[in-house]
Amino acid sequence: MLRFIVIGSTGSEYEIIALREGDKFRMSCTCEAGKHGTYCKHRSALLDGEVSSVLSGNEGDVVRLKELICGTNVEKRYASVCALEKEKAALDSKLKLEKKALGREMGY
Repeated sequence: MLRFIVIGSTGSEYEIIALREGDKFRMSCTCEAGKHGTYCKHRSALLDGEVSSVLSGNEGDVVRLKELICGTNVEKRYASVCALEKEKAALDSKLKLEKKALGREMGY
Protein backbone atom coordinates (compact mmCIF):
# COMPACT_ATOMS: atom_id res chain seq x y z
CA MET A 1 0.00 0.00 0.00
CA LEU A 2 1.17 3.51 -0.86
CA ARG A 3 -0.10 6.64 0.88
CA PHE A 4 0.33 10.20 -0.33
CA ILE A 5 -0.74 13.57 0.99
CA VAL A 6 -1.12 16.07 -1.84
CA ILE A 7 -2.12 19.70 -2.06
CA GLY A 8 -4.84 20.66 -4.51
CA SER A 9 -5.17 23.78 -6.60
CA THR A 10 -7.34 25.43 -3.91
CA GLY A 11 -4.79 24.76 -1.18
CA SER A 12 -6.72 21.86 0.34
CA GLU A 13 -4.85 18.73 1.33
CA TYR A 14 -6.00 15.29 0.18
CA GLU A 15 -5.01 11.76 1.06
CA ILE A 16 -4.45 9.26 -1.71
CA ILE A 17 -4.18 5.54 -1.00
CA ALA A 18 -3.01 3.09 -3.70
CA LEU A 19 -2.94 -0.67 -3.30
CA ARG A 20 -2.92 -3.82 -5.34
CA GLU A 21 -4.51 -7.11 -4.39
CA GLY A 22 -3.92 -9.83 -6.97
CA ASP A 23 -4.75 -8.35 -10.35
CA LYS A 24 -6.89 -5.55 -8.88
CA PHE A 25 -5.46 -2.08 -8.40
CA ARG A 26 -7.32 0.49 -6.33
CA MET A 27 -6.52 4.13 -5.75
CA SER A 28 -8.66 6.42 -3.61
CA CYS A 29 -8.55 10.17 -3.03
CA THR A 30 -10.35 12.21 -0.40
CA CYS A 31 -11.22 15.03 -2.83
CA GLU A 32 -14.87 15.42 -3.85
CA ALA A 33 -14.39 13.67 -7.20
CA GLY A 34 -12.43 10.85 -5.59
CA LYS A 35 -15.08 10.37 -2.90
CA HIS A 36 -17.71 9.92 -5.60
CA GLY A 37 -15.65 7.53 -7.71
CA THR A 38 -15.26 9.87 -10.64
CA TYR A 39 -12.17 11.11 -12.49
CA CYS A 40 -9.76 12.76 -10.06
CA LYS A 41 -6.93 14.98 -11.24
CA HIS A 42 -4.89 14.23 -8.10
CA ARG A 43 -4.73 10.49 -8.80
CA SER A 44 -4.05 11.09 -12.48
CA ALA A 45 -1.23 13.51 -11.68
CA LEU A 46 0.48 10.86 -9.57
CA LEU A 47 0.03 8.26 -12.32
CA ASP A 48 1.59 10.79 -14.72
CA GLY A 49 4.60 10.97 -12.42
CA GLU A 50 3.85 14.51 -11.27
CA VAL A 51 5.27 15.02 -7.77
CA SER A 52 5.11 18.80 -7.28
CA SER A 53 1.92 18.55 -5.21
CA VAL A 54 3.16 15.75 -2.92
CA LEU A 55 3.44 16.96 0.67
CA SER A 56 4.03 13.60 2.34
CA GLY A 57 7.73 13.49 1.43
CA ASN A 58 7.52 10.19 -0.45
CA GLU A 59 7.85 11.45 -4.02
CA GLY A 60 9.95 8.37 -4.85
CA ASP A 61 6.91 6.16 -4.30
CA VAL A 62 5.27 7.69 -7.38
CA VAL A 63 7.51 5.44 -9.49
CA ARG A 64 6.09 2.43 -7.66
CA LEU A 65 2.58 3.34 -8.83
CA LYS A 66 3.54 2.37 -12.38
CA GLU A 67 4.71 -1.00 -11.07
CA LEU A 68 1.47 -1.51 -9.16
CA ILE A 69 -0.76 -0.93 -12.18
CA CYS A 70 1.20 -3.21 -14.54
CA GLY A 71 -1.03 -5.91 -15.98
CA THR A 72 -4.25 -4.51 -14.51
CA ASN A 73 -7.36 -3.09 -16.13
CA VAL A 74 -6.34 0.27 -14.66
CA GLU A 75 -3.18 0.19 -16.77
CA LYS A 76 -5.28 -0.39 -19.91
CA ARG A 77 -7.77 2.37 -19.06
CA TYR A 78 -4.99 4.78 -18.11
CA ALA A 79 -3.21 4.14 -21.43
CA SER A 80 -6.49 4.68 -23.28
CA VAL A 81 -7.15 7.98 -21.48
CA CYS A 82 -3.60 9.18 -22.22
CA ALA A 83 -3.95 8.31 -25.91
CA LEU A 84 -7.34 10.04 -26.16
CA GLU A 85 -5.98 13.14 -24.43
CA LYS A 86 -3.22 13.33 -27.05
CA GLU A 87 -5.76 12.93 -29.86
CA LYS A 88 -7.95 15.63 -28.33
CA ALA A 89 -5.01 18.03 -28.06
CA ALA A 90 -4.15 17.44 -31.72
CA LEU A 91 -7.78 17.97 -32.78
CA ASP A 92 -8.07 21.12 -30.65
CA SER A 93 -4.96 22.49 -32.36
CA LYS A 94 -6.31 21.67 -35.83
CA LEU A 95 -9.69 23.18 -34.99
CA LYS A 96 -8.08 26.40 -33.80
CA LEU A 97 -6.11 26.69 -37.05
CA GLU A 98 -9.21 26.00 -39.15
CA LYS A 99 -11.22 28.61 -37.28
CA LYS A 100 -8.49 31.18 -37.94
CA ALA A 101 -8.41 30.21 -41.62
CA LEU A 102 -12.20 30.43 -41.80
CA GLY A 103 -12.11 33.89 -40.28
CA ARG A 104 -9.54 35.01 -42.84
CA GLU A 105 -11.58 33.56 -45.68
CA MET A 106 -14.71 35.37 -44.55
CA GLY A 107 -12.90 38.66 -44.20
CA TYR A 108 -14.68 41.74 -42.81
